[in-house]
Amino acid sequence: SMENYGRINEAFDSIKNLSITKASLVTYSNKTITAAIFGAIIALVASVLLLLLWDAVDDAVYVPEDCEKRYRLPVLGVLFDEKVDFFRNELIAAIEKITAPSAEIAVISVDSIKDDVVSKEDTRLLLDNIEGALGENDRKFIPMAVPGSDLDNYRKISTCDGVILCVPYGKRKGAMAEHVIGQLTKHECPILGIILVRADKKFVASYYGIKEKVHG
Repeated sequence: SMENYGRINEAFDSIKNLSITKASLVTYSNKTITAAIFGAIIALVASVLLLLLWDAVDDAVYVPEDCEKRYRLPVLGVLFDEKVDFFRNELIAAIEKITAPSAEIAVISVDSIKDDVVSKEDTRLLLDNIEGALGENDRKFIPMAVPGSDLDNYRKISTCDGVILCVPYGKRKGAMAEHVIGQLTKHECPILGIILVRADKKFVASYYGIKEKVHG
């Protein structure tokens, strides 16, 4: 039986030492910290690449120099929800320089695609800023949707003395703006310049280091 197995089995009569091995220190490396550092580096590189990609596809504009660099057209001024004398003066001077008295000027907002509602609002802000500053023979500003939204718009722009493009601040409308510029150029319609509209007053004033009270 199992109880007598140890007594009757000769293998249990003695214990023999078959070999001797010197003790050695065995260490195990902890790769958690290494993996964490490596992962952080990969995450940082990925974040930088993502930011570079975002910057490459972001076609929004924030200051006049952005517009001039991207579209290679003069920027006439910046429009805010409120009047700021510094930018208002720039706008009036530019409009007076590039337009003749009694001129008919189409105003096209590049995000006024379905209808002319947005263009009308931007034109209202424009007129509010230049009111009474251009002499007796005031120019006529005609709000219009982008030409492709209405076939008749192509006929209208052909009768105008030029077009002012309104590009919205901080919105990704670069592709449409370039498309409208291409269409106007194709139809030989003079583009008088760009107005950066609906701009963030605090950002733009801070960008140029301007501290000035606004007028409602």
